[in-house]
Parts: sequence; C-alpha cells; structure tokens
Amino acid sequence: MGRLALFAALLAGAASVAGCSFIGWHAGPATVVDRGVYCGTTSQHSAVHYFANEAEFASWIDYRGIREFKPKTARDDGVIVVEMGQRMTGGYEINLLPDQTHVEDDILYLGVSWTAPPHYAAISQAMNSPCLVIKPPQGQ
Repeated sequence: MGRLALFAALLAGAASVAGCSFIGWHAGPATVVDRGVYCGTTSQHSAVHYFANEAEFASWIDYRGIREFKPKTARDDGVIVVEMGQRMTGGYEINLLPDQTHVEDDILYLGVSWTAPPHYAAISQAMNSPCLVIKPPQGQ
C-alpha cells in the first residue's frame, strides 16, 4: 500500500504543477481514452504528463514514436498521460481507479493502480512501458 500512496502523491503533485487551479477542472468523471503497453520511455520511474491541446500531444506522440495514439484525443480539455515506467518483462498493468479519482480544493487526484506479474508467471522477456491516456473532467 505504501507504493500506491507514493504514486497517488506523485499524481497529486504533478496535477498541481500542471496547473489544475487555472485550467478549471471540476468534479466529474475522468476517463481512460487510450492505453499502451509500450509508451516509449527509457526511464524506470513513473511519470505524469498533461497535454493541453492536440499539437502538444502530437509532438509527444511523435517524439515517443507511439503510432496507436491519436492527437485529436487531446481536443477540448487536453489529456493526462500516466506512465508506469519501463519494465524488463511483460505482465505489468496500469489502471485508473474511478472511486479514488476526484477534485478537491482545485487539485485533481487520480487514483491509479498497477500490478506486477506474479513471480511464477510465464511472461515475455520484452521491454515494455505501460501507460494510460486519461481525459480530465470537463467544465469551467
């Protein structure tokens, strides 16, 4: 549970740095609009990115070489990308926890969980870097 709490704190901090107080988010559903198994990071650290518009998201997609993501997903309120970081094997998953996702005092809290493959699992020996593309709540 300590790892989940640390990740939640990371998300809250990143959301506040991204400017939640002046973007104008309000309580409402944040939804996963895309997910990827390989999101092109070379870092093993988790990360959160906010892209305010289509052009910013398109630039990141091109830089990372992720052809399955569509820039138009960032229309309107932009998108948030939550990355697990690079992993040496398959079997890792990242998911949004809607019951733990909310806005409080102009800060967006994203509840996210990740799972690692069990030590006895037969898994691929290929690098991956799971991530979620999340549409923030709409509103003024």
